[in-house]
Amino acid sequence: MSEPYAGNSGVHPINGMAVGTTNGAGPHNLQLFALAQDGTVLTCLPGFWDPNDLVSELELAERLNAVHTDKYITADKKAEIFKSMHLEHERQHSSETIARSQLQGFDRLNIYKHGAMLSDCVADPTLLKDADPHHLNAAAFKTTDRIYHDRMSKHPFEAYQSFDVVGYTNYGTTHYDRGENDHDPATKLATKNKDLRHLTQATETVAFVSTPKAATGANRDITKMYADLTKAQSLDGKSKPEQFAILSSQKKWRQAYAVATQIIQESPTKPDGYEMRAAASLALSYPAQAQNDAARALWLGSRKPSVIRVKHQAEQALKAKKGHLAYTDR
Repeated sequence: MSEPYAGNSGVHPINGMAVGTTNGAGPHNLQLFALAQDGTVLTCLPGFWDPNDLVSELELAERLNAVHTDKYITADKKAEIFKSMHLEHERQHSSETIARSQLQGFDRLNIYKHGAMLSDCVADPTLLKDADPHHLNAAAFKTTDRIYHDRMSKHPFEAYQSFDVVGYTNYGTTHYDRGENDHDPATKLATKNKDLRHLTQATETVAFVSTPKAATGANRDITKMYADLTKAQSLDGKSKPEQFAILSSQKKWRQAYAVATQIIQESPTKPDGYEMRAAASLALSYPAQAQNDAARALWLGSRKPSVIRVKHQAEQALKAKKGHLAYTDR
């Protein structure tokens, strides 16, 4: 979060207002990856996306996955198909999708100021000649859906680890805020002169202090619980990963869950703690928590087959639970 290319915004309280935005807005703040099972990037949607357009893009990713996993197509041919499918999808976008994909005004200004670097975002450079920076013609710029597909077509079936997210998402400003708090005087006052990057560390600390009631049997502080458990198990001389290994081998999953949560508290940007807590959550029959933690571990760079397996098993358990509930309702 401290890197200059990372997105920033105003503060967004959980109980704050929600507002709409355009496709591709806030590319530094959010990227939506669709990956093949082996971690290959099928597509990456920069910024926020309208649900209707998101569905269409995920259907494209599904078709690209079929190409990627086809053993009878050569690598060169796959790259060619990848490019053509992305560009063809772009040409087939509806007028509604294009209307929802207009660049924000401040993003157009950012492209105008860095024209040499971001020339691939410009549709008609003649419209920018002697232009007033405060009244830029939207027709001079590509829409975000075009920018996305044009850039994605140049990254055929790349591994997630080597995908250049920084360069790929570089077209908008790093600070993106829809100003929803402006509609609520009380919230606006509480968040005045604060931004997300300034508060992120505090937010992470709070988020990881408490653990679900189902995991502890009571709404207790996870730090106290961890101290009590490790003391009872005489594990104080062991590292936390060693403690987790011992507890999991003994099938003491509640204690293992607490240790994994401690690891996450200490290293929230590393996958290790999430890997461990996903396994403990699955053993404790918390499939939603297991799925979330496994997904987070993979997003942070984990490529362990066991994590992929836990995520799959959790998803299957959630589907089975959903089916049972639907049957009960009937």
